Amino acid sequence: IGSGIILRQNRTGFMLIGSAFGAFLFGLAPAFLPSLPLFYASLFVIGIFAGPLWPGIQSHCLNRMPEMDQTTMLILLPSVGIPGCGFFTWLMGVCGDQFGFKNSIFIVPMCALLLAVLIGGELFWAKWLRYLSAAPIAGIPVPLKFRAPRPEKNEHP
Repeated sequence: IGSGIILRQNRTGFMLIGSAFGAFLFGLAPAFLPSLPLFYASLFVIGIFAGPLWPGIQSHCLNRMPEMDQTTMLILLPSVGIPGCGFFTWLMGVCGDQFGFKNSIFIVPMCALLLAVLIGGELFWAKWLRYLSAAPIAGIPVPLKFRAPRPEKNEHP
């Protein structure tokens, strides 16, 4: 799905959206499969799509916030991700007790869809802010806080 040769470092967001959307689509299948071997095969395919998500999220965060210390960021992400995995495991158990296992398994693809929507929204928002900083829209002046700093002219003697 993505590697250092195929995927440029500044395009990790699109890889994350594709992987999360693939995990969402294939994550809907296990609840409807009639046999255990097909269930295991679908989990394998979901794993292929989910595999790039964790390292991709770390790389994407480092790209989006270059002013942050990389070591701090790589410590902060697992400190939030590990409790999040514990919470959703607990939530699946509660939903499984209340609504049955087949219904609780829909939590996983919904998390993948939420990830795709959040990353897509962040990429759209960043592109929209870049557009705002470039020029006024329809003659309305853009507030100063949205304007990009003007590059300094390099004058060589």
